Amino acid sequence: DEKPSDLHVIFGFDMSTQDADNGCIFELRHRNQIQTDRKDKVIIFRVERSGSAEKWLKALTDGLGLQEPNGHAPES
Repeated sequence: DEKPSDLHVIFGFDMSTQDADNGCIFELRHRNQIQTDRKDKVIIFRVERSGSAEKWLKALTDGLGLQEPNGHAPES
């Protein structure tokens, strides 16, 4: 979609990607800076179309301030 229905701040997350049939699976993981018994916060979602996956990859990479994701970039 050109206009998002919601906007969220995602600060302190690492991203990994995995190729999927004609798309990509994204995983965002946040670890607490202080070691505690709390579990990581994890967001996993799939983008079906490779063109859309490329847009998500760019937006998340830019938004998280990453050089490149940990994992496999989706293929066009």
